[in-house]
Amino acid sequence: MRQFLFLLLIFLSGNALSAQVPTRSPRTANYTIQLTLDTAQHRITATQQVHFQNPSSDTIWTMPFHLYYNAFSNNRSTFYLEAGGFFGRKSAADIAAGQWARMQVLDIADQAGNNLLDSLSYLQQGNPNDHTILQVRLKNPILPYGTCTLEMAWQSQIPKASIRTGYLRDYY
Repeated sequence: MRQFLFLLLIFLSGNALSAQVPTRSPRTANYTIQLTLDTAQHRITATQQVHFQNPSSDTIWTMPFHLYYNAFSNNRSTFYLEAGGFFGRKSAADIAAGQWARMQVLDIADQAGNNLLDSLSYLQQGNPNDHTILQVRLKNPILPYGTCTLEMAWQSQIPKASIRTGYLRDYY
């Protein structure tokens, strides 16, 4: 009888634990990234494929991308300004020496082969010096519940260690 109660307890606790696991949200974007890290130049060169599933009944004409390193690209980015000078001052020579970060999209095309480089713009949200949110205007919209695949090439300059990012000697 003890063995039966013990097994019943394990069974019930297992069901209770599995019932408490939160359901994950639908995965609407999938990325396949191939990159090279140049440790001498502290630079990433990459290609990626982005596959997006429109989960809504809306027609989508634009896609935003967060270019994380651009938050560290100058002393006028929104992130830098909101940090209240935490980073200190860096000169143009510092920027040339890779003290600042940056991310640049080199090429982007949709699944039909349309080059979308000329459609890129930044969503600056009141700060013309902030280039962290890149918007891609599509030649063909993503229809409700439809899909879109983009092929992209990009390059990032990695800064020296700073808040939330960077390299220190051979640590990235």
